[in-house]
Amino acid sequence: MAEASASAEARTAARVADLTGGESVAGLAEAEKTRGIEALKGDAGGESDPIGLCTDRDPIRCDSTAEAAAKRPRLDTERRRLVESKEPIASDRKEETNAPGESVYIAGRYLKFSRALSQSPWTVDDGQMGDGSVQDAIASHLLPLTHPVSHKFQAAGREDIDVRMLGSGRPFLLEFKGAKLVPTVGDLKRIEGEINEQERGKVGVLQLQLADARVCAVMRQGEAEKQKSYVAVVWLSRPITQADVAKLESIRDLELQQKTPIRVLHRRSPLTRPRTIYSMQCHLVPSNPHVFLLHLTTQAGTYVKEFVHGDFGRTQPNVGSLLNCEADILQLDVVDVKMDFLL
Repeated sequence: MAEASASAEARTAARVADLTGGESVAGLAEAEKTRGIEALKGDAGGESDPIGLCTDRDPIRCDSTAEAAAKRPRLDTERRRLVESKEPIASDRKEETNAPGESVYIAGRYLKFSRALSQSPWTVDDGQMGDGSVQDAIASHLLPLTHPVSHKFQAAGREDIDVRMLGSGRPFLLEFKGAKLVPTVGDLKRIEGEINEQERGKVGVLQLQLADARVCAVMRQGEAEKQKSYVAVVWLSRPITQADVAKLESIRDLELQQKTPIRVLHRRSPLTRPRTIYSMQCHLVPSNPHVFLLHLTTQAGTYVKEFVHGDFGRTQPNVGSLLNCEADILQLDVVDVKMDFLL
């Protein structure tokens, strides 16, 4: 059995290496970010859509639902028999059983490569919005290993459906309530590779590990205190100048006053929130003088889109008011969530 398991893991690793060229998920995320930046700077051979502005761009092939389902490993015969018959577990399998009614917690970090994927299932009038969710993409691989009554997904903040989560990923915690089984360290390592292979181009995971309820409190505390780094593709109504670049890059600890954005007023209280932009850096795009890349580090809870376009004056100051022109945001990526989490 051990030899068969090792062989299966070796085949999975080989498949991942074949699809990714031997790169890790973190490496792929960093490479994707770098390719986008270099392309916008004019160094990527004139790629017409360097960082995914076109919604039909699919740089990494995704398996179909049927293919993914066919490749997901099933529970071994012994485990399935024990679950169905509820027979006593042999002593060497005790680590895979769970006390009745107790939850099993699995934590890690996720990356989101798709601009059509919400963090949690999003439905409007009984119809699903987007191409699924991060929650479902990850949980579907772990449910066969836990057999819970229900499950709950929590993360350290969230990004909009059209925003990618790159870099080292966003911390998350999955609680499997009333789980019958507890996955082993080997199970989680195998499932991590399986998710990164089968959800290729949509979702990736890092550092999958067993945790406990205390992680939720750590995430909530970190969510309120953390800093986040972004890369935004910004458009100006006039060509950007070196004076504009110098002005933005000289700013440190800029305090904003942000009224609740119009786009979320239907679900958020109408408040004015002070937020801080810690630093900014600019990269010009030689092929288009009206567009530049804005790298910025912000306080948790900052509405970055509104900081760029101003939200009809509801965020002050904003990029437009700082540069005395109109500004808008074409694309946004989260590239770092600064939080000490587990590993």
